[in-house]
Amino acid sequence: MPYLFFLLLVLFILPLNSYSDDTVPVTDTVVVDSAIVVADSVVLHKQFGLYGNIFVASDTISYHSIPSHNYTTLADILYSDLDFVTPLSTGIAGNANAYSAFGALSSENGLLLNGVSIGSIYGVANMEAVSPEFVSNIEILFGSKSAVVAGKSGSVVNIQTPKFDTKLPYSRIWYTQGDNKLIGVDATYSQNFMPNWNITAGFRRLSANSFYANSFVNSWNGRIELRHNISALSVISLLYHFTNYEQGDFGGVLFLDYNTNNNSPNETRSNFSNLADRQYNTDVILSYWQSADDTSLVFNANAFFKHKENNILFASQKELLMIDSSGRNIARAVDYGVNSYLCYSLLENVKLDAGGEIGYNNVPMTLLNSQYDGVGASVYGNATATMGDALLSVGARIARKYGQSLFSAGARADKNFAQNLLFSADVSLCNTEPIPVLSYLNERHILGVVNANKRSGSWNMNVSGFYRAIDNPIQLDLDRSNIYNSSIATGSTMNIYGIVGKVDIEIVKNLVCKVKFNAYVEDSDAKCLLSGLAQYSYVKGVNYVSGGIRCNVLMDGSKYYYNPVYKYYSQVDTEDRIEFDGIGAFISAKFGNAYVRASFDNLLGSNFSYLAYYPIQKQAFSLSLTWAFLDGK
Repeated sequence: MPYLFFLLLVLFILPLNSYSDDTVPVTDTVVVDSAIVVADSVVLHKQFGLYGNIFVASDTISYHSIPSHNYTTLADILYSDLDFVTPLSTGIAGNANAYSAFGALSSENGLLLNGVSIGSIYGVANMEAVSPEFVSNIEILFGSKSAVVAGKSGSVVNIQTPKFDTKLPYSRIWYTQGDNKLIGVDATYSQNFMPNWNITAGFRRLSANSFYANSFVNSWNGRIELRHNISALSVISLLYHFTNYEQGDFGGVLFLDYNTNNNSPNETRSNFSNLADRQYNTDVILSYWQSADDTSLVFNANAFFKHKENNILFASQKELLMIDSSGRNIARAVDYGVNSYLCYSLLENVKLDAGGEIGYNNVPMTLLNSQYDGVGASVYGNATATMGDALLSVGARIARKYGQSLFSAGARADKNFAQNLLFSADVSLCNTEPIPVLSYLNERHILGVVNANKRSGSWNMNVSGFYRAIDNPIQLDLDRSNIYNSSIATGSTMNIYGIVGKVDIEIVKNLVCKVKFNAYVEDSDAKCLLSGLAQYSYVKGVNYVSGGIRCNVLMDGSKYYYNPVYKYYSQVDTEDRIEFDGIGAFISAKFGNAYVRASFDNLLGSNFSYLAYYPIQKQAFSLSLTWAFLDGK
């Protein structure tokens, strides 16, 4: 690992000289953060943007929209941009924050890098361990699309890595600092070192803490991608992606203290004062991409190797989590295999998407789970037909994972009923992947979503109603008197139904108000999260200054508790009440290639939490910067 960071340091301090070929014509330009990058001799086809995607995205977040966010990690961006998610936040920047999609827990969310799944040794995706700076687009799949493509009933996030094509050096830095010992830096460097050969490298460092004992996060990320543009329609790349993610698994405020003194930082204790874990993930991905000139055929193939390691640190009671009687507490796993995606226009109005994966899966033995070694495989197909202003799609997926056979299927219909008015209906069935640390149990989800999207000159609305039925729901019981005494079982069918959405209104020119709502009933328990934002922007050319206030109101009678031992959630009854997050203020500005952001959250110091016993930070200030600069402009 030290050699990787030494290489990155050399790349930043001693930029490579541009390859010498003064006769190469400038055939195109690539706009990156408003900087003009001199392109290489091969003109990248417009469909080069498909490189690394999985072809059926429900939504896309472009990197060009990310710097305007006040964010620390990928989870913050997803909270802000996705209407259908409810935060499952521990209140600490970068520490095990996740989200629920249409009532499903975070175990039903998948994380892909250029179409290859990356995850932790627990089998649950860690959205905090990937750099938001190593992105060209973030593809979002949900409903039938996530079920068919990846076997996930919540959502799937596919990160397409940057596709720089620059003859001159390009660099970008991101920096943040704030209260609760928050500090982070991310740097990216890219350059073509010879015609049609590009190297993009970067590193990330983030650390944070709070006044709750053992609530820290300490993470590193390094990545290098070598890419060769064989032609305007053909690409091969090799990606090395490493994450060292350490977190204090503090388990929230001590149960007995929560309603008495959690507003007094010096007196606040946590449920786990010594438990921590360090996750090392190494992903090596060799990719090939090919497209027809008219995109009637797009093909992607990946060969991957994954090494995952978890070092469990439990100073006072290590024996609880040791793997065997010797006291060993380091678990290692290796996965490798190949996958491919194919998009083919069968007829003018009919498109077929298909894909598959085969690989070796390894899960190490711990006190939480038995060992598994075996071959896993999956294959899926999806057909989409356009009929006038209507779009219909249907697909299915079969898989074998951890010795269990899994089946998913889904269908979707989209229809334009009037100008800027779109309706859709989506239904899916998904046998979810088994979760190793939960005794390899899995669930069956049936999800139906009806959506209406209306866009007008001064207002936009996106509203979805949904129903989810979960057969054999996994239940991790919580014993507050002995937190180590957790039992795992499956319950009877759980029914969840609700409404989610967002409304944006431009009150006057440059003054926008946004309201996001997420209300649902889980069996007989009702929950509602309302988020409001008022924002004013002043724009001058490509520069702007924008600022405003935001707030969240939460009404519920029960919450989920995040159990850091299992990296899973328990449903716990809490006092019925309405919680207010204390108002947050924010400002962001763009000057040339530099973005500056500041936020001050929970100004009033309210006691607010998305998860039971995990209150958010009080009066937390943070400042961040993104700056792209180009040598030799």
